[in-house]
Amino acid sequence: VLKSNLKRLPAVVRRAITEAREKAARRRMEGQLKIHTTALEAAANGILITDQHGTILFANRAFARMSGCAPEDLLGTSARLLKSGHHGDGFYRKLWVTILAGRVWQGRITNRRPDGSLGHEELTITPVKDAAGGITHFIAVKQDVTERARLEEQLRQSQKMESIGLLAGGVAHDFNNLLTVIQGHAALLG
Repeated sequence: VLKSNLKRLPAVVRRAITEAREKAARRRMEGQLKIHTTALEAAANGILITDQHGTILFANRAFARMSGCAPEDLLGTSARLLKSGHHGDGFYRKLWVTILAGRVWQGRITNRRPDGSLGHEELTITPVKDAAGGITHFIAVKQDVTERARLEEQLRQSQKMESIGLLAGGVAHDFNNLLTVIQGHAALLG
């Protein structure tokens, strides 16, 4: 009904109404974009967006904090700058094969911070596709698990020490049994 009534109006009025609608649609889109950007910045997990070659286009504050880099220092650089040398080429090859095939990659990764320290992270990398299905970007969401990794390593060390203690106790018990037999035989001979 509105469109048929719109056709009856003079061209100038129709143009003004069309421009007003476009302006309102633009304001809605800008509002949506602002909400999305604010949400990405406020997220507790690190969020990184790269192009299809791994060039960093966006890094939220949490990602920058976990990485030890200022967000503006990350922009335009390659995500490879975070490589720690802790993983071999096969690890990264498998990661890239997975995401370039359009599949999500999830795993634990060790990255190097600018101060040289290592950060352990649980990472999910998701390919972003255009309407035709081509990969245009990647979005990485990471959570710092450095403290958890440290505690896991402490637990492993503690379990090793406990195992060594049990082994030593078993050996001492067996040795004590042998000594008892030897002392018994010595007493019989004496």
